[in-house]
Amino acid sequence: MSTIDSSSPLLAQLRAEALAWSRRAEARDGGGAVKDRPRAAADRAPDWLARVAQALAAIDRDDPQRQRRAFRAYLQAVLARECRIDRVEDPAFEALVDRVQDTMEADPRLRKAIVAAGDLLLQNVR
Repeated sequence: MSTIDSSSPLLAQLRAEALAWSRRAEARDGGGAVKDRPRAAADRAPDWLARVAQALAAIDRDDPQRQRRAFRAYLQAVLARECRIDRVEDPAFEALVDRVQDTMEADPRLRKAIVAAGDLLLQNVR
């Protein structure tokens, strides 16, 4: 399986799209979509983990796309955290997450890794 690191084209594309989205949202909302002051890591971690845990708990056990939804919750949280995006319910942010996930799933090796990651994320969810 190929790795995704800071030099990968996918990550570079992801960062560029996320930056463009946050700039558009900031211009549209007068700066409300992205916090001006970065929060301390200790403040972000519990919120980030809570978002993922809450999303995982909401996934129906009988959902045939359970692993995909779990990975999406994780991906969304990571993107929001990395880009300091607080309004994850924004349709433009959802579209960004859709594009990133679709791009990743287009690669068969990454698709297998997504399913495995989904399984790991759901391992202890009851």
